[in-house]
Amino acid sequence: MITRNTYPSPGYTLHALMQLTLTLNIQTWADEISVEHQLKNNNIADVYFQWGGDEFIIEVKTEYKQSLVESAMAKYWSQCDYLLFAAPEQKIPKEKSEQVWSWANPSLEKIGLIAIGYGGLVLVRPPERLKRKPGLRS
Repeated sequence: MITRNTYPSPGYTLHALMQLTLTLNIQTWADEISVEHQLKNNNIADVYFQWGGDEFIIEVKTEYKQSLVESAMAKYWSQCDYLLFAAPEQKIPKEKSEQVWSWANPSLEKIGLIAIGYGGLVLVRPPERLKRKPGLRS
């Protein structure tokens, strides 16, 4: 089920096109998806979707920097089960470098990474569960 604001408004900035690309790819299997989704803490998630009872947030940025990843973690940590960061593939280093794979803050490594390019989406690093759900074994 697709909810409000699923498609970007006219203007089609790079950010809006990235949101559209993600939404079109995810909507085929997600239970619910929306763009610019208001969360309980009043922050706005770029892309929010539910799948199999879990809540996912994708922070969409046109750059890939540790400060942006840290900001996303601070805003969304308590608002979802899984957090992903999406950026243009040209902005993500090709090798498994320190920039992509080893942040100074180990909790940042739980954030998944999606590269968005002309060929579609590439899951560079899968996300890890951010919080333990009741009834799950650790």
